[in-house]
Amino acid sequence: MFKSVLPILPVMPDSHLRHKPELSGICPSKTLVLMFLASIPISLILGVVVHYLGIVFASIGLGLLSIRGEHETMTINWPFVANLIGFVFMLLMLFYPFLVGYLDGEQIIGRIGKRGHCRNARIAGLAGAFNGILIYLGHTFFSLIVYGRLSSLIIPSKLFESIFNTTITGTPWWVYTLIIIEFITLVIGATVAAKLFIGGSAYCEKHHTWFGDWSNGNLPYEIAKPLSDVLVYQDVSKLQNIVLQDTHKDPRVVIKMRGCPTGLSCDMEMSANFTWQEVYRNDKGELKTTQNTKPWFNTMLSGELGQFLEEKLQLEKPEPKEKKTKGGVAKGLESQQPHGDKKTGAVSLEEQQTPVCDLCNTSGRGTIVKAPDMSEAVRLGFNPYKEGLFPDAGKMFGQGGSSYAGWRDEAINGSLSQSDWNICDKCMTKLKLYL
Repeated sequence: MFKSVLPILPVMPDSHLRHKPELSGICPSKTLVLMFLASIPISLILGVVVHYLGIVFASIGLGLLSIRGEHETMTINWPFVANLIGFVFMLLMLFYPFLVGYLDGEQIIGRIGKRGHCRNARIAGLAGAFNGILIYLGHTFFSLIVYGRLSSLIIPSKLFESIFNTTITGTPWWVYTLIIIEFITLVIGATVAAKLFIGGSAYCEKHHTWFGDWSNGNLPYEIAKPLSDVLVYQDVSKLQNIVLQDTHKDPRVVIKMRGCPTGLSCDMEMSANFTWQEVYRNDKGELKTTQNTKPWFNTMLSGELGQFLEEKLQLEKPEPKEKKTKGGVAKGLESQQPHGDKKTGAVSLEEQQTPVCDLCNTSGRGTIVKAPDMSEAVRLGFNPYKEGLFPDAGKMFGQGGSSYAGWRDEAINGSLSQSDWNICDKCMTKLKLYL
């Protein structure tokens, strides 16, 4: 068996990589209420909806399975083909409960949690499981009310009787088996999806906002060595004389970057995968081609280096989204965004690209304070909440006391201590007393 040779990637030592900071675990109380309690009616209604969708999908598969007819005079045995398609369709229906749970966990629970600034993947997973249970309960109660008995989500008993012209007495063992399997897979799907949706995101605690969408680029394999040197030696000159073009030819390096949409000095996340085509000759002597992808590295970069690489590598940036906020903390569910239109809260593209003060969010480039200097100022007693530089959400919305203690730990030893600060003139008058 012949195989093509895999190009060798430069080794990226772990000592030169900074892993993405863990989420803080904070989940505002109002977001907890929405994720667990306010979503109850949504989940119960969704249970009824997926019940009827299950009937529609199952009727297609069971209908194909029930087709009978003479085929001796036919060139193709169409009844057999229909039965085979129906059988495959019903096998795929086994994934229906998992898909329902996954969509609920990601699109409902995950988005509620993300909009409400829940940075706790475990809580999101529990909320997903809770709502997955409610969805299946909605389906079960509806079946008992309408049919007077338990019914499977994949193969409703009434539909099975109608298509195959039979009568099901009581609740057969296979219905109980399907119900147990459906319930477990639906709950697992909702739990996994909600947990991954929150846990796979990155959050800037300094600006109280989620990282933006990924910028993407497909670069030639030759970029691997100079890019590795830039990250290992922190020397951007390795890329200065390189002319790059986006390419989809293999082998290639697929680069993704994302960062805080508010602070230019905040760290950025960079991820790289290696993609190549592997050509081999099988046992029959035929040449075959497979597409392969291998993770290369994932690391955090300083804001300055990250912005340089994003521009130098000519990464394609995501489409800007129109962002609407109410300004300020917005009852614990919105970021601190005091700028923008005062009536609608719409933030223009120019404002999104303008640096803001890392304390009060005032637009404009101010004084850059090095991360170690800021950490030392906090150690010496600098308290932006006490100075009135921004509101204390913990006290305002009953989230377990003042937010200062958590902010202080982050500013001294946590994620906020890893990058420099952009400080406006107003905040600088308060901060310089501790520098």
